[in-house]
Amino acid sequence: MRLLLDRLLSRLRAARPEGVLIEFRQQYISPALWPHTTMLRAADCPLSPSEHRRRIADLRLVAGPVPVHSDMLTWHREETPERVAAQLIAVLFAVVQLSVDPEQLTGGQRATVEFWLRTARRYAAVLHGGTFRPTAPQLGYPLLVAVRDRVRFAAVFARVAVPFEAAEETELLVANGSDHGSVLVETAGDPGWARVRSWDCRGREVAEPVTMPLGRGLQVLSVPLGGLLRVSLLN
Repeated sequence: MRLLLDRLLSRLRAARPEGVLIEFRQQYISPALWPHTTMLRAADCPLSPSEHRRRIADLRLVAGPVPVHSDMLTWHREETPERVAAQLIAVLFAVVQLSVDPEQLTGGQRATVEFWLRTARRYAAVLHGGTFRPTAPQLGYPLLVAVRDRVRFAAVFARVAVPFEAAEETELLVANGSDHGSVLVETAGDPGWARVRSWDCRGREVAEPVTMPLGRGLQVLSVPLGGLLRVSLLN
């Protein structure tokens, strides 16, 4: 099989020296395929953010240097912006792929898609190039984290605490993919003062930014369903 793939790739590159795109789907993926592909894609899981999250986390653990792509996202034409956000948050740690007609989106759906795609692009270096730290695979990965350059980006899907290493990191972002209107943040070290901001699923800032002392231990911070929290240390 390896010889066959080597020959196939050689012929494709000879036919298209400017480069080729080769996708392998889940179920037959392993590190042995790294030299033979340019992307790995989650297996079909339509309308299931929880299954999508599990598939992407599983792939990220074996993908090595190969980019992981999501399955195509779709939803009912009358879906709420919060549930659309839940699908987008579930695939933040992969290359997001959409299969919806932009002309058919409601105003709320469009604002949600634009906000989360903009966020994914802005923090792509962390989401895709950072150290990936999935949590509790036996529970379906209720917390996914990536860390790079003192920035921690987390996506939370259940009532679990997001760790924040204040001695090593200066910024924390939490995407709220759970059904709660707040998230738990467990701070280690001596964080001092922080600036806290949050946005709803459409990218509207919920309130004025707050500057507050961030204590050591467990904090409960408000962020709407499908929204984003950002904590920036000021010390």
